[in-house]
Amino acid sequence: MRVEEIMTREVEACRPDDTLNTAADIMWQTDCGCVPVIDGSSKRVIGMITDRDICMAAYLSGQPLQALTIEGAMAKTVYSCNPQDPLATAERIMREAQIRRLPAVDEHGRLVGIISLSDIAMSATIPAHDRGDDQVHQQATSEQPPTCELRLIEERSQRCETHEPPGRRASSIESEFPPAARTLHVT
Repeated sequence: MRVEEIMTREVEACRPDDTLNTAADIMWQTDCGCVPVIDGSSKRVIGMITDRDICMAAYLSGQPLQALTIEGAMAKTVYSCNPQDPLATAERIMREAQIRRLPAVDEHGRLVGIISLSDIAMSATIPAHDRGDDQVHQQATSEQPPTCELRLIEERSQRCETHEPPGRRASSIESEFPPAARTLHVT
């Protein structure tokens, strides 16, 4: 599967001289936490601004969002992918750069879409035959499905030890879940 198959194509962007209020409004209207910053009419991606960038810039400067420009708060190092890249390439870039969203750019660096870790995770739930991976689908349906076991670690729950009401003993995973519930068999 390729980036272009799951990326969001209609991406709102902002310019470096826009105010942080503009970026925050885009995030609110589009329900996202990151907006690409583009250079004028060329649509070349020159930065990224996140909701955290906006919060930290406002907090550290003590000024309202309307008084601050995106250029002062945006990340100027841009990691990107190409729409024709395999998903594994986009996932590797995100993992190595420790980011959750990646702009997709054409050969001239112009914004054509954006892909998130959530998009990649959701694509993993699409059956292979619906993705067009016929070879993978044929192989998967011709083999015996694997059996997976998930075993819960039997140790004291940190949450129970620190957050239970006074006078109540912290309980362990073992006492909270009977032995049959601690092993999950998936076929």
